[in-house]
Amino acid sequence: MQTIALNIVMSYPVHWDKYRVLRDFVQNFYDSVGYKKWHKTFCYSYNAESKTLELKIRNAGFSYEWLLHIGASTKTNNSKNYAGYFGEGFKVAALCAIRDYNWEIIMCSQNWKLEVTTVDSTIDGESVKMMAYNIWDVTNTEGSVLEIQNISEKEYNIFLDVMDSFYYPENRLFGKKLWADSKGALFTRSTIPISDNLPITYREGKKGAVFCGYQMLGTASFPYVFCLHDYAKIDRERSTLYDYEVIDVVLNLATYLDSKVAVEVLENMKTYWCSYPRKKKGIEVDSWSPVVNVLVRNIWLSTEAIKLFRKRNPFLLCVDKISTIESKNRRNQAKAWAAKAMPEYRLVKNCFSLLGYNFLEDVCRKKGGFVEFKRKLSGLEEKCYDILKSLSDILFDGFFYTRICPAAYVITNRTAAYKGMASLKKLSKPKTNEKGIKIRYDLNVLYLKSDMFNKDNFNEALSTYIHEMCHMFGGDASTSFSNALTLAMEILIDKRIIVEQKKEEWINLFTEVIAGDGRI
Repeated sequence: MQTIALNIVMSYPVHWDKYRVLRDFVQNFYDSVGYKKWHKTFCYSYNAESKTLELKIRNAGFSYEWLLHIGASTKTNNSKNYAGYFGEGFKVAALCAIRDYNWEIIMCSQNWKLEVTTVDSTIDGESVKMMAYNIWDVTNTEGSVLEIQNISEKEYNIFLDVMDSFYYPENRLFGKKLWADSKGALFTRSTIPISDNLPITYREGKKGAVFCGYQMLGTASFPYVFCLHDYAKIDRERSTLYDYEVIDVVLNLATYLDSKVAVEVLENMKTYWCSYPRKKKGIEVDSWSPVVNVLVRNIWLSTEAIKLFRKRNPFLLCVDKISTIESKNRRNQAKAWAAKAMPEYRLVKNCFSLLGYNFLEDVCRKKGGFVEFKRKLSGLEEKCYDILKSLSDILFDGFFYTRICPAAYVITNRTAAYKGMASLKKLSKPKTNEKGIKIRYDLNVLYLKSDMFNKDNFNEALSTYIHEMCHMFGGDASTSFSNALTLAMEILIDKRIIVEQKKEEWINLFTEVIAGDGRI
């Protein structure tokens, strides 16, 4: 036996957790043979009684001289896709193993056996402990064996998680293979849960796994294993991928997927079918939108894939990204129409038009869903409208603000989505009503659907009228509009006697028409 001291003091300021130590030990073996031979040539066993974990690889032997020097590696002539084996990683892992976790490290290969130990030394007059190897000559060993002693069952479970972090088709996290070539691979996820010991991209969750350079570096929110072999991530510590890096990996991988696979992956990304890139302070932030674009493009390249996707998803309507108030109002009208006319519909971004889907606004326009046909009030309609105005003046004095009573028009196309609509003008300076709610708009024109002017529709006409009047406080989604509408409804309930009187007036108008010659 001979003892060889390394130029590594035991107080070397590096501290790897157990997962990292075990991963680097396994990495040494993995890089020596690659993923194609991994499952056939590597094996391991654990003895709970002796607390010994043995890692073994067949038909691969090494000279211990490679274990002596920082910066030296047996991976001198191999592909850069691998991280390097029996170089710095082994030495640092061994240091942390014996110093921090009280593990014993023994390795055999070819005709030598090595045990990691320490020796006393002196540096600049100060006593220090140095990492060292005890080395024996032995009978030729078949392959190479690494033995880790004093490892508990809990620590052995960490090792099993480490095995999940390497790319090989038999990995227990992998399900069905959907696609694979020299650039990468795509698998479904198996039912085996992803351990918290593995690199987790927390904003993405743990449905899917992301492998880069043959090693798991993050997770994704979709039930796949995304593997991109040549992803250029230069990170000495091989830390977990950030969410934007996960998106980048999947985007790169998506460019290689064939049309049929693209259909399946896209269907699992429904959450982002209508997602456009977001900007925060003028800078585009993380978005799955480009991935959806690429998958749609891949499907577009195949007539059969288009047919398959459309058969599975028949009720899609495309929408452009909108930025103006006018386009937003038009969008809201179209959505209201579609909710009634085709309730199964789902909105998707404009790239889906490549697959033959129509745009929401185009369909709504063709079907007469927009408020496009308007006329002035007739005699009877004008008298009905006067009842609504007079009731509003009585109940809501000091609540609504308008310099003049809004002009009224009738929406004549019965297929229009809206029962009512308001044309607004923003006030130069907001006013506050008696309830303390800010009034931001003046009502110029108010539109009511012709159906409202019916003997039995007083309640619906009144609620629509009040709804539109409340838009002087804000849009449908605004808090101020919601608060104002709630208060207005409370006032109507509280003053229901007056409301009933006006309802009677409304009904009498139609009774007079029936009793007379049909005209007022």
